Amino acid sequence: MTESSAIIQACRHCGDVCTGNNVNEEGIAFCCEGCAAVYKILHGGVPISADSYAELDNDVLAKQFMEHKSDNAVRYRLYLPDMYCANCVWTLEQMQVLDEGILHSEVDFIRKLIRVTINPQKTSLRKVAQLLSSIGYPPHLSDEENTEQATNANRLTTRKLYARIAVAAFATGNVMMMSIARYLAGAGGLDSSLQTVFIVLSVAISVPVLLFSASPWLTAAFVSIKHRKVSLDVPVALGITVLFGRSLFDIYSGTGEGFLDSFVGLVLFLLIGRLFQLKAFNSISFARTYKSFFPLSIRVRRNSTTTVVPIGEIVIGDRMEIRNGETIPCDGVTTSSNGYIDYSFVTGESSPVEVINGSIVQAGGKVIGKGLRVVAVKKSSQSYLASLWENHQSNSKQNSTTDNSLAQSSYLKLSDSFGLYFSILTLSTAIIGFVFWLPNVAMAFNVFTAVLIIACPCALTIAAPVTLGTAMSSLSKFGVYVKNISVFVEIQKISNVLFDKTGTLTHAGVDVKYSGRALSAFEQSTIASVAAQSVHPVSRSIAATAAHISVVDVNENIGQGISGSVNGTVIKIGRLGYVTESPLPNEIGTHVSINGEVVGKYEVESKLRSGVDALVKNLRAKYQVSMISGDSTAEAPLFGGCFSDTEMHFNNAPDEKREFVKQLQRSGASVLMVGDGLNDGLAMMASNVGIAVTDSAGTIVPACSIVMPANKLQFLSEILTYSNTLHKIIAALFAFTVLYNLVVVSLALMGLITPILAAILMPLNSLLVIGVSVFGARIAARSITWA
Repeated sequence: MTESSAIIQACRHCGDVCTGNNVNEEGIAFCCEGCAAVYKILHGGVPISADSYAELDNDVLAKQFMEHKSDNAVRYRLYLPDMYCANCVWTLEQMQVLDEGILHSEVDFIRKLIRVTINPQKTSLRKVAQLLSSIGYPPHLSDEENTEQATNANRLTTRKLYARIAVAAFATGNVMMMSIARYLAGAGGLDSSLQTVFIVLSVAISVPVLLFSASPWLTAAFVSIKHRKVSLDVPVALGITVLFGRSLFDIYSGTGEGFLDSFVGLVLFLLIGRLFQLKAFNSISFARTYKSFFPLSIRVRRNSTTTVVPIGEIVIGDRMEIRNGETIPCDGVTTSSNGYIDYSFVTGESSPVEVINGSIVQAGGKVIGKGLRVVAVKKSSQSYLASLWENHQSNSKQNSTTDNSLAQSSYLKLSDSFGLYFSILTLSTAIIGFVFWLPNVAMAFNVFTAVLIIACPCALTIAAPVTLGTAMSSLSKFGVYVKNISVFVEIQKISNVLFDKTGTLTHAGVDVKYSGRALSAFEQSTIASVAAQSVHPVSRSIAATAAHISVVDVNENIGQGISGSVNGTVIKIGRLGYVTESPLPNEIGTHVSINGEVVGKYEVESKLRSGVDALVKNLRAKYQVSMISGDSTAEAPLFGGCFSDTEMHFNNAPDEKREFVKQLQRSGASVLMVGDGLNDGLAMMASNVGIAVTDSAGTIVPACSIVMPANKLQFLSEILTYSNTLHKIIAALFAFTVLYNLVVVSLALMGLITPILAAILMPLNSLLVIGVSVFGARIAARSITWA
């Protein structure tokens, strides 16, 4: 084919127009051999065998890493032990650029996890694993809940790092020994043949340091540049390659002996610094124990008896009874005639899915309307349920009139936006220093390399995740679980604290008193059995009044009541208008009808939780406080010591609670909603920060940002103060980082810091930031006097 007839194409690497003449063996067009070579390096990465990760083609094994599956998308979770620092986040969250079959990738930096959503028609889990391995992040094929396997993976990562250090240390010792020999030979120099041998050996020994020991920085920088981004690894990689390339040039041109001793020493100390960082991170108890995370329980039918068991004790074959509003803890098969499941917790799709007898249901779905009976076909994964909670973002929050996007507030995003500007500034400063020291070429190169290596934005990339991650760990020891570090950012903006009443300010296990016509033992059991299908505190109290029997056709209307059929007897429990199916005014109490006849009502005798009076008083010093409830004003006197009449709002249905929150936000308020996640779920979803207070944590509340035990509610004010203290620690570290960079870069520009000294100082700064972050967060946590 002649040049005039060549097909015009875009170069796969740089995007420039090129002809089809220059095509590699896979039929991909490049404008030049250079682009073809760079593309091969970037996309080849670490050589991967065609048979690697072949076991992931096995559907049974692949399902162990699957979180959700639909027709066009599958989400997998993989553990990446080689994720060292916040700089890795950017590379791993650009996976969709490397493989068009990848729809989305999201990194959990704290637990070294990546969640990858793929189009199964275009790629596979095996290809994803191979791609991750090729760019330097080989996945460890185990569930992160398996502590032993995760520990082994960390050991493997550490051994690989030790191997890189060993190569660099061997090279440093030998290259320096030959450099010393040349130096001691004096003006006369060494014999020319011996001089040549030493030079050749030094170069030969240094090449593995460049290709193997320095590969973490080079690979990350190549991937970044390939996609026309400038990550924080680019300056370090550039400093390494410039020092090596300059040494080869000096040796080849005969203008000098090069700086290979400085090059290998630089890489050695960078690796030692990374080792210390790795050990520092591993020593921090970031990973919350998911065996105790969410003390969830579920009703299970065993040996003709219904019992409540922790979800971690569910075994395959257990017959679970899942009530309205409860989350399905594990994959299973329904045995109920029909029902509906809300999978928005898992997929983000809000349309309920109808299931019938024999339908397969997935963990994370929430039962709505009538309860379901489900046979477990897989053990529960509490870490998976927790991850759903952590990653949940409701459409209501995203569409709020205020900027509630927690993800956009995350400090982790700062590395991505800041990396480009910091790297450009560092490169500009290094070039200025290089030009300033000319014609002293040796000093110019030293200054250029030292500036690139020593400039460190550590506080901007690790201070926040380490500080806030430590805070999450410290709070979890007392049963207070925070969704993600962004929650701490949102807490800073809070101006209004809004409390739900029942189950939040009052004890969930309320006392109930029945009044009405006399009930037979069978009627008492039927009422208690229907009430047991609900997780509402009043229903649970009614359920405890009698023994239970089988219930069918259960249907719960949130904020109104619940109904069910027992041996043909239809029971309705709830508001008077609900049980009579007529627009009657709501009277005090929870009414009961049997086969359409109102037989009586249960009246609640609420009791305030311990410390509520003092809590509201402490919060009022900084925030606007109020209470909202769906109940009548009958219990207003109980709260008279806490709230004024204008701060108490009664007779509000769930959607009215949500509207109340939105009204506050429209007036400029940032709202913290505290409730039990039942009738206040909509309000919590609309709020800026939601706290779910729970006695036995029978449900997961997707909309909440924090889960805390009810007996710790009295410490809410101290928790909010603790959150504000964390930001002061981070601000101090930011200021320290700015001062550090000004000082050390100035010294480097003056020629007072060599590249090797720069390699020593850079990790020391990181370790100092980590130490202050952890120590500060833990000391501040001790100010909360948990009683």
